Amino acid sequence: APGTTAGGPPATTTETSLRVSDRAEPEEGLEDILEAIKRTAKLIENAKFVVALTGAGISVESGIPDFRSPGGLWTWYEPSVYASLESFIDDPTKFWEMAQDIIPMIERAQPNPAHLALAEMEKMGRCQLILSQNVDDLLEKAGCSKNIKLHGHFLTTTCLECGQRFRTSEVLNPVRGVGAPQCSSCHGHLKPDVILYSEPLNPRDLLRAKEAVSKCDLILIIGSSLEVYPVASLPETAMKSGADVVIFNLEPTPFDEEATVVCRGNASVTIPALLEECKILMGKEREGI
Repeated sequence: APGTTAGGPPATTTETSLRVSDRAEPEEGLEDILEAIKRTAKLIENAKFVVALTGAGISVESGIPDFRSPGGLWTWYEPSVYASLESFIDDPTKFWEMAQDIIPMIERAQPNPAHLALAEMEKMGRCQLILSQNVDDLLEKAGCSKNIKLHGHFLTTTCLECGQRFRTSEVLNPVRGVGAPQCSSCHGHLKPDVILYSEPLNPRDLLRAKEAVSKCDLILIIGSSLEVYPVASLPETAMKSGADVVIFNLEPTPFDEEATVVCRGNASVTIPALLEECKILMGKEREGI
């Protein structure tokens, strides 16, 4: 049952769900977060085509660190050394050293409430497409089926010589210092199917993403710093086409001032709360209220 605020009216289901975790309130008060969620739910209700753009922040609560926050992956691994295409071609050993830490985390991780809420919004017809910067498979595990993985993923690995594909966990050597794995067929270099720094995105996927944001009337940014291009240009493309932009992120982004709504909160709390608000509006719509 909904909770009760001291000396006031009963709290809504959305307010109760947010109160269970103070992680939802890093900079803004509860009232600001609630107002942002209610405004966003109304935008979703009135939209015909909703796109969600997810970043590393959505998976942090599942045990996968993001990249740029204090304690994130780039705190420990300099990307130009461990995660650029040039460094990989020159010597893939560094990349695979980093992969020994990252891949087991991804393999163990399970969807958190934010992933599950997005999957339910998709089933409800409240999210038509997800553009994912995530290199894990948690959206798929949660049940999302309309998902373009713009930055690829760590789950499979391809031989750069013969093209044979492997499950990355099968070729990853748990012993450190043994060098990069090689193809069992031709002994060529193996590269996980993830987009590295300075590596171009899949042209077909990028075109589909641009087409989607050009025709959407609402884009939800969830857990993305909006600092990595060309994906960071997608909200601007949506805005130029007349779409509303809503940003759910713990830290400020370069697009905050231009966004219709900004919600500073942990995605594993705010996105489930958004789902509940959407359900409330759908119920009112069915009842003709």
